[in-house]
Amino acid sequence: MRSSGPPAPRRQTSWPVSTTAHSSRRTLRPTWQRSSLVYRASKAAALFLTGGTAYALLETAWRGHTHWTMFVLGGFLFLILGELNEGLLEWDTPLILQGIIGSAIVTGAELATGMILNVCLGLGVWDYSGMPLNYKGQICLPFSILWIFVSIAAVVLDDWLRYWLFGEERPHYTLFRRGESR
Repeated sequence: MRSSGPPAPRRQTSWPVSTTAHSSRRTLRPTWQRSSLVYRASKAAALFLTGGTAYALLETAWRGHTHWTMFVLGGFLFLILGELNEGLLEWDTPLILQGIIGSAIVTGAELATGMILNVCLGLGVWDYSGMPLNYKGQICLPFSILWIFVSIAAVVLDDWLRYWLFGEERPHYTLFRRGESR
C-alpha cells in the first residue's frame, strides 16, 4: 500500500561533482579522493611512466636507441607539459601557444640535462654539433621546432589520459585563438 504523505527525499546516488581551479571545469572524482596523497602520487606515477615510455619509444624509433636518462627526462617533461593547461594556463589557451611554451620548456630542460650529462659527465647521450644553429651541441633550432609538435601531442595525450583514467574533464581545445569553437 502506498502512503499518502509527501514523497521521501531522494538519496544522492552518484559522487558529488566538484569544481577544479577553473570555475567552469568540473571533475567526476569526489573531492576526498582527488585530495588523497595516494591518489595524487598514483596519478603522477602513471603520467610519469606514460611520458617516459612514450619518449623512450619515440627516441628509439628515431635514433634506433635511447638512454635511461631520457626515460626520466621524458617522464618529468610529460608531467610539466601536462600541467600547462591544468592550472598554469587558461583552458582556452591555443594549442599552438601551448606547443611553443612546451618547446621552450623542453629546449631549456634539454640544455640543462645535456650540459650535465654530455658536457660535465661526458656520457655522450646526444650531440647536435652537426645540426644547424646548435648551441654547444646540446640544443638546436630544428629540434626546438620539432618539440612544438611533440609538446602539443604530449598536452593532448595528458588531457585524454586524465579524462579516461582519472575522471577529469573531457578535453577541449582551441588551435589558434582564444574562444574558438571546440
